[in-house]
Amino acid sequence: MIMKKYQAQFNISMILNVLLFVGVMYIITTKDITVHIGIGEITVTDDVIDLTDGVENAVTKPKATNKKKNLTANYVDKTKSKPKSKRYNMSTVLNSEKKLLSLGWTPAQIAKGKLAVAKYINRFDDVAKAEQSKFGIPASIKMAQGLLESDAGESKLALNENAHFGIKCGGGDGCMHEIPCENYHDDDPDDMFRGYDTAWTSWRAHSKFIVAKSTRKFASYGWMVDKYPYHSNNAYKKWARGLKECGYATSKNYSEKLIKIIEVLELDAYDKA
Repeated sequence: MIMKKYQAQFNISMILNVLLFVGVMYIITTKDITVHIGIGEITVTDDVIDLTDGVENAVTKPKATNKKKNLTANYVDKTKSKPKSKRYNMSTVLNSEKKLLSLGWTPAQIAKGKLAVAKYINRFDDVAKAEQSKFGIPASIKMAQGLLESDAGESKLALNENAHFGIKCGGGDGCMHEIPCENYHDDDPDDMFRGYDTAWTSWRAHSKFIVAKSTRKFASYGWMVDKYPYHSNNAYKKWARGLKECGYATSKNYSEKLIKIIEVLELDAYDKA
């Protein structure tokens, strides 16, 4: 009887243990639980077991998800992004302020460009008038060309080589100029331009270049000195168009730019001086 009693208790205990084990396994497989052990804690989740070394509260990692991440959400196609355009000082003369603002210019950038133009005119107005008296080239044309071709004195060629008129070097590899010609990409990657000791030297070289007799490589522009005297009416317009017709510049609207610069800045007043 005693043996049967113990056997019955043992069977009941076994059944309870089995039920307890099944219940624990059910909980483990369906819910997150934290099991405390001597060296730390084990956090059990559906997909992760994380052992923390002596941390009081175990960190439960988020459950895995089948949702795919949008890997292109923050991707920027650099090939489609437009590079920032350079801010040229002379754009403040050739364009209206409204136009510049629509192109992304700030009021400060516009003011900076206009200030550079004003400083250039103040710096070279006497030089322009002196060259006019000596060579017969309208001061307005000289000033407009200097402003346009040097970007009011702040182009790389003007800053690095004191070249304000972008006269190309005709010497090639065997250039014999005192100041070696330098390469600055313009219309052609092989363009070479003359450099000078001073800005004034550049202005004088340009005057000599304009009135020089025609050579095999360069056209002559000096014929305009007698045909369009600087003090005659609208001389600057005739000079601007004459320079373009004789191939002085490759820009299709070079003469129009010169005329607009002269008229906006009222540079033709120097021609009557």
